[in-house]
Amino acid sequence: MKKELLLLAAALPFHLAAQEKPNVVVIFVDQLSPWALGCYGNTEIETPHIDALAKSGVIFENAYCTKAVSTPSRGCMLTGLYPFAHKATNNQMLVDTAVETYADLFNAAGYETAYIGKWHLAGHMGQNPDGTPDPHWNPRINGRFKDATYMYNNGHWKNIVDVEGGLPRVSTRISDNPNEYGTDWIFQKGFEYISKHKDQPFCLVLSPPDPHPALKVRAPYDTAVEASSLSVPASFDASNLVNQSVANPGDYDDKATLRKNKAQYLGMVLCLDDYVGKLVSHLRKEGVYDNTIVIFTSDHGEMMGEYRLKGKAVPYNTAYQIPLIVRIPGNKQPASVNEIYRNLDFKPTLAGLLGLQSKGETHGRDLSRYLKDPALPADNDVVCLDFFDGKDGQAHVIALNQGYWFAAVFESSEKGNNTGIARILLFDRQKDKHQLKNLHGDKKYLDLEKELVARLRQELQRVNHPNTGDIDLIEKALN
Repeated sequence: MKKELLLLAAALPFHLAAQEKPNVVVIFVDQLSPWALGCYGNTEIETPHIDALAKSGVIFENAYCTKAVSTPSRGCMLTGLYPFAHKATNNQMLVDTAVETYADLFNAAGYETAYIGKWHLAGHMGQNPDGTPDPHWNPRINGRFKDATYMYNNGHWKNIVDVEGGLPRVSTRISDNPNEYGTDWIFQKGFEYISKHKDQPFCLVLSPPDPHPALKVRAPYDTAVEASSLSVPASFDASNLVNQSVANPGDYDDKATLRKNKAQYLGMVLCLDDYVGKLVSHLRKEGVYDNTIVIFTSDHGEMMGEYRLKGKAVPYNTAYQIPLIVRIPGNKQPASVNEIYRNLDFKPTLAGLLGLQSKGETHGRDLSRYLKDPALPADNDVVCLDFFDGKDGQAHVIALNQGYWFAAVFESSEKGNNTGIARILLFDRQKDKHQLKNLHGDKKYLDLEKELVARLRQELQRVNHPNTGDIDLIEKALN
C-alpha cells in the first residue's frame, strides 16, 4: 500500500501531491450541449455555479462524445473503448461485463465507489408485473461500482419518491414537492453519500437525467426563462445554408415551438446549475472540498433547432460536442484546453491524473498532461467519432482535427450493412462554427478530404475496428 501511495503522489499535479488520495465527484448529465452554459459563451441564461467551477478549474473547449447516443456514449466513457469493443453499440444494449471500467481502477486503488442516477448500460426495459414503470434499480450489470443502490437503468424520470422498505417509486409527472424532482432527489442522495464517506477516499458519480426530454421542469424553473426572448439557430432557415444536400428535415416546423421547448430545456439547466452550487457548499461543509476533484460533463449534445432538428444521432457538431470541466484543488487560475477530447479519453485521463493502474485495453488517450499543464499546445491529431452502426440514426463516421470537420453518411441495406455514401459534409471549424457552408465538392479541398480519410483509416486499423472496410466506400466517393 505504501508503494501504491508513492506512485499516486508522483503522478499528481504539484498542488495535489500533498494529498494522499483526492476524492472525485463526477456530475454526469444527459443531453447537455455546451451552448447552454455561460462558461461556453451562452448569454441567454446565467449559470454562475457551473461557471465558477470552470473558473476554478480547466475547461475543455473541444470535448466530444464518441457516439451521439446515450448507451454507446456512456459505454465509451466507462471503458475507454469504442462501441464495437464494449459491445453496447446502441441504446438498450448490455455493456460487456468482461471489460475494465474506471470504477475498477478506483476500487483497486482503495476508493469507495458509487453511482447515483441514470445508468442505461444494463439493457433491461419494460414494466413491472403490475404495469408500473420499472426503472431497474441496482442492476446486476453496474460497472462494478461498489454502491449501485440508487443506480437505475431505464428512463428519464421527473419524479422519484422514497418508499420505506421498498424500491423508490418513479413517475414522469412532476410533483408539487420539489424534493421529489429527479435532479433534486439524485443530488440529495449524493449529499448523503458524501457525508457518510467523508473520512474515506471516494469516487461518486451523480447522473441526473436532465436536460433530456421530456422538455418540462419543476417550478420555479418552468417559468424562469422567457421563451419569446430566445434566439433561433442560423441553420433553422434554409436560406443560410450553403451546399447542404439535406437541409431542414423538419423536427421543428415553427420558431415559437422551438423557443417554448428551449425555455424548458434552459430551465432544467438552471436547476442543474443551482445543484452544482449546492454540491460545492456541501463539500465545503463536510470539510472535503479542498481534497475533491469535481468533473462536470454530459453524454452527448442537443441540436435544439439547428437544421430544424431536435435530439442527437446526426453528423453535426452540436449533437456530439459536450461540456467538460475539471476542477482540481489548488487551481488558482482558470485555464482552457483546445486539444480535442473524446469521452473515450475519460478513463485513461483519470488514470494518468491520479496514477491509477489500468490492466485492460484502452482505445482512448491519456490527456492528463493538459490538466497538469493546460498551457501545452494542442496537437493536430485526427480523431474519429464512430456512428458506423445506424440502428439509432443514419450510419455515419466523423473525422475531425483542429481545422476541419469531415462526415460521411452511409447508405445502408436492410440488414444494416453500409453499402454506399449518401452524402459528405466538410466544414471549416474555425471560420464556420455553425456549420452553414458545406465545403465538399470544392476541388481545392479534395486533397484535405483524402488526407482526413487516410488518417481515419489509420485510426480504425489501430483498434482493429470491424468497419475499417467502410473507408473504401468513402474513398470511392472521393475519387
